Amino acid sequence: MLLHLLRDKDEFVRNPVMYALMELPPDKALWNGVKELLQDDDSGVRSSGGRLLLHLGREAGAEAVPVVIELLQSEDTNVRTEAINILLHLGPDAAPAVPVLVKMLKKEWPLRYYAARALAGIGPEAQSAAPDLVLMLKDNDELCRETAAAALREIDPEAAGRAGVK
Repeated sequence: MLLHLLRDKDEFVRNPVMYALMELPPDKALWNGVKELLQDDDSGVRSSGGRLLLHLGREAGAEAVPVVIELLQSEDTNVRTEAINILLHLGPDAAPAVPVLVKMLKKEWPLRYYAARALAGIGPEAQSAAPDLVLMLKDNDELCRETAAAALREIDPEAAGRAGVK
Protein backbone atom coordinates (compact mmCIF):
# COMPACT_ATOMS: atom_id res chain seq x y z
CA MET A 1 0.00 0.00 0.00
CA LEU A 2 2.76 2.46 0.92
CA LEU A 3 4.62 1.78 -2.33
CA HIS A 4 1.47 2.67 -4.24
CA LEU A 5 1.39 6.06 -2.50
CA LEU A 6 4.92 6.78 -3.72
CA ARG A 7 3.46 7.03 -7.21
CA ASP A 8 1.29 9.96 -6.18
CA LYS A 9 2.02 13.07 -8.25
CA ASP A 10 2.08 15.21 -5.10
CA GLU A 11 5.49 15.26 -3.39
CA PHE A 12 3.76 16.17 -0.10
CA VAL A 13 2.18 12.72 -0.24
CA ARG A 14 5.31 10.93 -1.51
CA ASN A 15 7.84 12.36 0.97
CA PRO A 16 6.25 11.19 4.26
CA VAL A 17 5.59 7.78 2.72
CA MET A 18 9.20 7.52 1.59
CA TYR A 19 10.44 8.31 5.09
CA ALA A 20 8.07 5.71 6.55
CA LEU A 21 9.42 3.09 4.11
CA MET A 22 12.96 3.96 5.14
CA GLU A 23 12.14 2.74 8.63
CA LEU A 24 11.12 -0.71 7.40
CA PRO A 25 13.61 -3.57 7.10
CA PRO A 26 14.29 -4.10 3.41
CA ASP A 27 12.80 -7.29 2.00
CA LYS A 28 12.24 -8.66 -1.50
CA ALA A 29 8.88 -6.92 -1.91
CA LEU A 30 10.34 -3.54 -0.98
CA TRP A 31 13.29 -4.03 -3.36
CA ASN A 32 10.90 -4.94 -6.19
CA GLY A 33 8.83 -1.87 -5.36
CA VAL A 34 11.91 0.36 -5.58
CA LYS A 35 12.74 -1.16 -8.97
CA GLU A 36 9.25 -0.29 -10.22
CA LEU A 37 9.51 3.27 -8.90
CA LEU A 38 12.79 3.75 -10.76
CA GLN A 39 11.05 2.77 -14.00
CA ASP A 40 8.08 5.12 -13.57
CA ASP A 41 7.33 7.72 -16.26
CA ASP A 42 7.06 10.51 -13.68
CA SER A 43 10.44 12.08 -12.81
CA GLY A 44 9.27 12.90 -9.27
CA VAL A 45 8.37 9.27 -8.66
CA ARG A 46 11.74 8.13 -10.08
CA SER A 47 13.46 10.65 -7.81
CA SER A 48 11.67 9.23 -4.76
CA GLY A 49 12.67 5.76 -5.88
CA GLY A 50 16.28 6.90 -6.17
CA ARG A 51 16.29 8.38 -2.68
CA LEU A 52 14.78 5.19 -1.30
CA LEU A 53 17.35 3.12 -3.21
CA LEU A 54 20.18 5.16 -1.75
CA HIS A 55 18.86 4.67 1.78
CA LEU A 56 18.04 0.96 1.43
CA GLY A 57 21.43 0.29 -0.11
CA ARG A 58 23.02 0.88 3.27
CA GLU A 59 20.91 -1.94 4.72
CA ALA A 60 21.07 -4.30 1.74
CA GLY A 61 21.59 -8.00 2.14
CA ALA A 62 21.66 -10.94 -0.25
CA GLU A 63 17.90 -10.54 -0.82
CA ALA A 64 18.63 -7.39 -2.82
CA VAL A 65 20.95 -9.00 -5.37
CA PRO A 66 18.34 -10.05 -7.97
CA VAL A 67 16.81 -6.56 -8.04
CA VAL A 68 20.21 -4.86 -8.02
CA ILE A 69 21.27 -6.97 -11.01
CA GLU A 70 18.25 -5.63 -12.88
CA LEU A 71 19.10 -2.08 -11.81
CA LEU A 72 22.61 -2.51 -13.24
CA GLN A 73 20.96 -2.63 -16.65
CA SER A 74 19.04 0.63 -16.20
CA GLU A 75 19.32 3.38 -18.81
CA ASP A 76 19.96 5.81 -15.95
CA THR A 77 23.68 6.08 -15.12
CA ASN A 78 22.88 7.25 -11.58
CA VAL A 79 20.76 4.17 -10.94
CA ARG A 80 23.49 1.88 -12.29
CA THR A 81 26.13 3.61 -10.18
CA GLU A 82 24.02 3.31 -7.03
CA ALA A 83 23.37 -0.37 -7.81
CA ILE A 84 27.12 -0.94 -8.01
CA ASN A 85 27.56 0.87 -4.69
CA ILE A 86 25.10 -1.58 -3.15
CA LEU A 87 27.11 -4.49 -4.57
CA LEU A 88 30.28 -2.98 -3.07
CA HIS A 89 28.56 -3.16 0.31
CA LEU A 90 27.54 -6.80 -0.22
CA GLY A 91 30.98 -8.23 -0.99
CA PRO A 92 30.94 -11.98 -1.77
CA ASP A 93 27.13 -12.08 -1.49
CA ALA A 94 27.09 -10.13 -4.76
CA ALA A 95 28.63 -13.05 -6.71
CA PRO A 96 25.47 -13.61 -8.83
CA ALA A 97 26.12 -10.16 -10.35
CA VAL A 98 29.55 -11.12 -11.77
CA PRO A 99 28.38 -11.66 -15.39
CA VAL A 100 26.73 -8.23 -15.52
CA LEU A 101 29.70 -6.56 -13.83
CA VAL A 102 32.07 -8.14 -16.37
CA LYS A 103 30.03 -6.56 -19.18
CA MET A 104 30.25 -3.23 -17.38
CA LEU A 105 34.06 -3.34 -17.49
CA LYS A 106 33.66 -2.24 -21.12
CA LYS A 107 31.35 0.70 -20.32
CA GLU A 108 32.13 4.38 -19.88
CA TRP A 109 33.80 5.96 -16.88
CA PRO A 110 32.89 5.74 -13.99
CA LEU A 111 30.90 2.54 -14.51
CA ARG A 112 33.89 0.38 -15.48
CA TYR A 113 35.86 1.69 -12.50
CA TYR A 114 33.02 0.89 -10.06
CA ALA A 115 32.43 -2.50 -11.70
CA ALA A 116 36.09 -3.41 -11.12
CA ARG A 117 35.80 -2.30 -7.49
CA ALA A 118 32.68 -4.41 -6.99
CA LEU A 119 34.41 -7.42 -8.54
CA ALA A 120 37.35 -6.93 -6.17
CA GLY A 121 34.93 -6.90 -3.24
CA ILE A 122 33.39 -10.16 -4.41
CA GLY A 123 36.84 -11.75 -4.39
CA PRO A 124 37.64 -15.26 -5.66
CA GLU A 125 33.96 -15.85 -6.49
CA ALA A 126 34.52 -13.40 -9.38
CA GLN A 127 37.30 -15.46 -10.98
CA SER A 128 35.50 -15.50 -14.34
CA ALA A 129 36.23 -11.74 -14.53
CA ALA A 130 40.01 -12.20 -14.49
CA PRO A 131 40.53 -12.19 -18.31
CA ASP A 132 38.53 -8.96 -18.68
CA LEU A 133 40.39 -7.35 -15.80
CA VAL A 134 43.69 -8.25 -17.49
CA LEU A 135 42.44 -6.40 -20.59
CA MET A 136 41.49 -3.45 -18.38
CA LEU A 137 45.12 -3.15 -17.31
CA LYS A 138 45.60 -1.38 -20.67
CA ASP A 139 42.77 1.12 -20.07
CA ASN A 140 43.46 4.75 -21.00
CA ASP A 141 42.46 5.83 -17.49
CA GLU A 142 45.12 5.36 -14.81
CA LEU A 143 42.59 4.89 -12.01
CA CYS A 144 40.87 2.15 -14.02
CA ARG A 145 44.21 0.41 -14.57
CA GLU A 146 45.04 0.61 -10.85
CA THR A 147 41.59 -0.65 -9.89
CA ALA A 148 41.83 -3.54 -12.35
CA ALA A 149 45.20 -4.48 -10.86
CA ALA A 150 43.83 -4.36 -7.31
CA ALA A 151 40.81 -6.43 -8.36
CA LEU A 152 43.04 -9.05 -9.99
CA ARG A 153 45.10 -9.33 -6.81
CA GLU A 154 41.92 -9.98 -4.81
CA ILE A 155 40.26 -12.31 -7.29
CA ASP A 156 43.09 -14.34 -8.79
CA PRO A 157 46.61 -13.60 -7.50
CA GLU A 158 48.14 -16.07 -9.96
CA ALA A 159 46.51 -14.36 -12.96
CA ALA A 160 47.65 -11.03 -11.54
CA GLY A 161 51.23 -12.29 -11.35
CA ARG A 162 51.11 -13.63 -14.93
CA ALA A 163 49.84 -10.21 -16.06
CA GLY A 164 52.75 -8.47 -14.35
CA VAL A 165 50.70 -7.03 -11.49
CA LYS A 166 52.73 -6.73 -8.30
